[in-house]
Amino acid sequence: MKLVEYIDKYGDLSFDEKEFNGVDKLILANISYVNYRNILSNSDKNKKRLEDAVTEFIHNKYDEERNIMAINGGIKLLKLMRHKKRYKDLLLYNYVRIVDDYEQFSALTIEINKDLVYVSFEGTDEAMIGWEEDFMMSYKFPVKSQKSAIKYLNKYFTFKKCNIILGGHSKGGNLALVSGMYANFLVRNKIKEIYSYDGPGLLMKYLSSYRYRRVKKKYFHIIPNNSMIGMMLFSNDNRVIKTNYVGILSHFALNWQVDENDLINDTLRTSSIELSIKISNWINKYNNKEKKQFVKEMFDVFRKNKVNTLLDFMERPTALIKILSDSNKVSKQTSIMFREFVAMTRTFLFSSVKEKIL
Repeated sequence: MKLVEYIDKYGDLSFDEKEFNGVDKLILANISYVNYRNILSNSDKNKKRLEDAVTEFIHNKYDEERNIMAINGGIKLLKLMRHKKRYKDLLLYNYVRIVDDYEQFSALTIEINKDLVYVSFEGTDEAMIGWEEDFMMSYKFPVKSQKSAIKYLNKYFTFKKCNIILGGHSKGGNLALVSGMYANFLVRNKIKEIYSYDGPGLLMKYLSSYRYRRVKKKYFHIIPNNSMIGMMLFSNDNRVIKTNYVGILSHFALNWQVDENDLINDTLRTSSIELSIKISNWINKYNNKEKKQFVKEMFDVFRKNKVNTLLDFMERPTALIKILSDSNKVSKQTSIMFREFVAMTRTFLFSSVKEKIL
């Protein structure tokens, strides 16, 4: 079954009646995609029940005109959870959202009970700056959203008495890991688990660091059997889970298969393994200066063509790809790097479909 079926089947059972489990943790990682503007407080002084927050969200029609799969998925989950005994009394607070010319960051604290909170970090949404940060991770550490994630934990949990679970989908999973690695020792001792759901890994230098090693036993990198985003950068000890979808659709958590208590294990497909090798080679082939120039020139083209969100790109993708492929618009090096990136992505998508058919 999928997450929506799980909520429907078990939503009337409290956490006392059915233990808080791996499926619930994945669900909570995805509800931070929703924009809780004017609904939630950025402190713990005004906690709001999930049912009340979602009712207010629906009443104010905040979900209109955000046609992004992950955002719509988060909204769908919340609407299903709203009146369910299992979720409706969860307390939401410490909501922070930063979207500007330099950063896309959002995080939310979800109180499971008085002794346990779940910090959910948002993945990349429709803001183009968020996608730029994703590419910047290939040469820069930390990027601004990673710094904000670390600051978030230290600000809200240094003196709070509770156990903490960190989680996030896509880039949010990377933020969960990095914030756990660099949180101060008072916070770090309260962290019990860290979940990255198909999130990018780390540059090899940081994957080999003592900061990673000290949280490694608490960290779970969970990827679908046809992972693409989770293959970005470097990771180890991946847990592969089942989805019947391929390509970018396999990244969408609402397409993942679960049972009554956890996600269903599977094996990684050949197309994802090959993509991981190609991305690693691509990252290692170019130095940081070349990768920085590539990202700057590519996103400068987006900005000059008034592409500020993923929705803008989706409206005219062919034209923008042509612009980026045109060496008159960007340097020769960037044009080559872009063509290589598009080629390995295209090969992955083609191979994924072929594997599914065969």
